Amino acid sequence: KIEALLENNPFVKDAEVFIDSRNELGIKIVQRKPIVRIISNRGEQYYLDENGNKLPLSKHFAVNIVTATGVYPPFTPEFMHKENSLNDLFRLCLEIEKDPFLKSMIVQVHVNEKKEFTLIPLIGDQKIIFGEFDDSMKKWKKLKVFYKEAMPFVGWRKYRNLDLRFRNQIVCN
Repeated sequence: KIEALLENNPFVKDAEVFIDSRNELGIKIVQRKPIVRIISNRGEQYYLDENGNKLPLSKHFAVNIVTATGVYPPFTPEFMHKENSLNDLFRLCLEIEKDPFLKSMIVQVHVNEKKEFTLIPLIGDQKIIFGEFDDSMKKWKKLKVFYKEAMPFVGWRKYRNLDLRFRNQIVCN
């Protein structure tokens, strides 16, 4: 009964309750790991975990993860099998989550009605115009090279926009 009660919590992926050899109660819990907080243009707010499960906002804590705003279709469990901005956002946030540099750098993702992403970094005043999700790994590589090679020389406040949409270049203004 305790396992069932714990597993009813949307943030609990798995729970095991047992009594060990010393007659002590033991509980092992595996939590779901949210990777993005969605705030859609329709006012919906929820988390997506690393498996694409929808989680409600918690009354007790806020997760320090990427916040996504903009135009997203309503959540359905099949969203990962469709071509839409929610699927693209999920894959984009998985890439951010897996990369320590990007995870510490990107705090917000906004998508417009054309399924184009704009990223907001933690440091600097610029927006990163990512464009559509296509060629994401090439775009991340360009951005990292730019931050490593150019930003130390020009400063974090020089550019308002870093545009990654073009092949083999970053357009800054």
